[in-house]
Amino acid sequence: MPRKIEGAALDASGAGVESFHRAEALRGWASWRQWLSPLALWRQARSSRLEQLFVGAAVGHGAFMACLPFGVWVIAVVVYGSKRLHHNLLAAMLGAALAIGPVGSAVAKASITIGYLFTHFALPDFSEATPGVDGLGTVFGAFPLSWLVGGVLLGTVLHWVAIVLVFWGLRWVPTSGTKSDP
Repeated sequence: MPRKIEGAALDASGAGVESFHRAEALRGWASWRQWLSPLALWRQARSSRLEQLFVGAAVGHGAFMACLPFGVWVIAVVVYGSKRLHHNLLAAMLGAALAIGPVGSAVAKASITIGYLFTHFALPDFSEATPGVDGLGTVFGAFPLSWLVGGVLLGTVLHWVAIVLVFWGLRWVPTSGTKSDP
């Protein structure tokens, strides 16, 4: 006999079934506080293995967006994407941290190199623009298609690597389990 789950949808037999659809969050500043709360992220990571996978997907979403040529706008893109995908914003920002600082320059250069290899079958000449030294307009103006193609390819790889690493790292976090009615 299936478990009765409080607040779950009912199937044809009338038994409660688990649903991936989550209720809409609070509105206003309360929703932002909940969305950015490390405690909410910790509760999500402890609730079930499926929720741990959702945390990994949020980190992977941020890592994917960090590889694309958004520059400083990556934060706005991650916030919008996290809202639309119902991801935890704090977890997505942890993944998007790849776009910041010296790591961001290396990720941009790797994206351009991979994209240039796929589009021109040769290594790029970075004497035209140096990521991290020149402005974003100079870098993007020199390698627009290469950065976009390489960003999608590298972002996809980093997305799956982030999901696997976060899920593997959270497997030692004890889950609270689902309580059922007696």
